[in-house]
Amino acid sequence: MADINSILNSSYMIMHSNRTLHFYDLYRGLHRILDKSNKTVGTDKFETTKLVLNYNDPVIAFIVDFCLRNPAQVQHKDEQFNDWLQNWIKENSIHSLDRKTLENMCVYGEAFEEGYIKKGSEEPKIRNILNTASYPYYGDDSQLDFFIESFKQYDWNNVEIQYSTMFERDKITPYRALLKEGEPSKLLAVKDEILQLRFGYPIFDYINRSIEGEPVSDLEVLESIINEIEEKLSNVGDVLDYNSSPTLVSIGQRVEPTVKAKNTGNNSGRVLNMTQGSDVRYLTWDQNVSAVDWYINTLKSMIYELSLTPKIFFDAANVSNLSGVALTILYSVTIIKSAPKIENFKQGLMKRYAWLKQVYEFKTGRKIDGMPTITITPSIPMNESELISNLTASVDAKLISRELAMTKHPYVTNVQEEKERIQEEDQNDPYSKQFDKEIQKEFEDKK
Repeated sequence: MADINSILNSSYMIMHSNRTLHFYDLYRGLHRILDKSNKTVGTDKFETTKLVLNYNDPVIAFIVDFCLRNPAQVQHKDEQFNDWLQNWIKENSIHSLDRKTLENMCVYGEAFEEGYIKKGSEEPKIRNILNTASYPYYGDDSQLDFFIESFKQYDWNNVEIQYSTMFERDKITPYRALLKEGEPSKLLAVKDEILQLRFGYPIFDYINRSIEGEPVSDLEVLESIINEIEEKLSNVGDVLDYNSSPTLVSIGQRVEPTVKAKNTGNNSGRVLNMTQGSDVRYLTWDQNVSAVDWYINTLKSMIYELSLTPKIFFDAANVSNLSGVALTILYSVTIIKSAPKIENFKQGLMKRYAWLKQVYEFKTGRKIDGMPTITITPSIPMNESELISNLTASVDAKLISRELAMTKHPYVTNVQEEKERIQEEDQNDPYSKQFDKEIQKEFEDKK
């Protein structure tokens, strides 16, 4: 293994870091338009319009919500392991973790998590790793050969320290370096904190999609379009600002003095005395922006087409009266394009739950066969009354099971929890118990 300092300073890692920081800036609204310089027209200087329209934020928010508004369902056929898994998911708010991981995957093209167990604890934890602190290295088999987390932070004495951790296949090694201005820093291993891996590789990577092995951010296809919209609208803003105070043009000879209106306290009502044939008018700009409107609307349509976002999302149209079929048609492109994204996300989840399975086996001494099944159901707007009616009819006709109907029900977010609530309500229902007792007594009396 090469020295960690050489790895972090390699051209590959520097390029990866610059790419990550670029998408970080794009996502939080630091766009090219902010570099637009001020202008000088004749002798007049004015500050140019720098309009930032961060479409990236609502687009990513829509994708995450579409894919994971319904929490990912994780189930295993081994009842004991499944009970432990459901309890772990609930106690660790895994749904929120999933949404953040998917958000990072969409923004940066990749996302990373770490599985760990705190000292003095036996409970496994999962955390997101900041993409700006992530340095992955993939081998020829497209699997992580090693992973470095590296970031800078000030301590209590206002001394800047670089914290780095290298995750190899057999061990985890932390490094530290004091950063002094004007002096090169060198990371040194913290020898007494080297950890041997007991439960398998604890870094789980989520790859959005790749072109020639490189992850692709959802922001890449939008960047040039958003830049163009911001530039054109900012230019229109400049024209409006510059022409907001039109120039007064007089034609012919003005006669002095000018007569001022009485008791106004200002220049309102002022009269200009002109010679015969003279004229005074404002020099105005013909505000015809129809071509700009068409161009901007065309660019906005391209945002909808190139992202997973249906136009109806931005238009905030009323879809409450649309049938389920109509809504499915409106979201058909979104459904098709989201399918590979969901599958890629599930591949990352499988790595997470494979690690958790090893932790459980180590803790209990029980060998668990097979992996959990992961089900992700995208959130398509629906006519809820129509859906509930269809589900009820299908269950009554014994075409589908009650459990399957629950997974499709718009008000059920966690099937296992809902089944437990129903069971608990049945047990605590006094009328239900009394009814059972009466039936039992009637049966015994007949005997």
